Amino acid sequence: MDIFVRREAGITHEKLRVNIVDFEDEKNYTHLVYGDVLFSCLGTTLKTAGSKEAQWQVDYEGQLAFAQAAKSNGVNTLVLVSAGYASPGAKTFYFRMKGQLEEAVGALAFENLLILRPPLLLRQGSDRMGEVWAAKILNALNAVGLLKSMRPMPTGFLAGVMVRAAKSVKGAAIWEAAGIWQKQCRTTTISYYEQRENR
Repeated sequence: MDIFVRREAGITHEKLRVNIVDFEDEKNYTHLVYGDVLFSCLGTTLKTAGSKEAQWQVDYEGQLAFAQAAKSNGVNTLVLVSAGYASPGAKTFYFRMKGQLEEAVGALAFENLLILRPPLLLRQGSDRMGEVWAAKILNALNAVGLLKSMRPMPTGFLAGVMVRAAKSVKGAAIWEAAGIWQKQCRTTTISYYEQRENR
């Protein structure tokens, strides 16, 4: 199994090969992108990136170029981590960017495409105070029965869903937060192309 990261991942396994790449330079990774499934979850924050243009380069350009390389090299399945409320027509930059990325990878026509729109993700040891406070607020609302499907989701849980889903999902689909929690294809999958037509 190969993973492609921007910096040292800090994990080792006999079956794991870590590739540290510059996602802005396609030449340094295109020839390595082979396999059955591409799990794509590259991303950053506006604060870390420093500008909308820099965040776009990572979240949109980086992921799209990698997906294009995978498609060209015969990868059949793409599992993409997007965001709740993603829409190409959204007023908010982040959700608009994610929606436009969804459309762009959809146009690549992978044999199987699963787009996951998780709620706020809980990253172990996160120092992003916005995430920490948002998680506290959501947990408080969840405690009184509100926004249950949008309760913060551990990244480990999402990763497990991604792996299992890649083995079972056929065609193109989107899973919203509630569907990811349920982990049931039959009740949470909708046609990606039908959704586009109904906008």
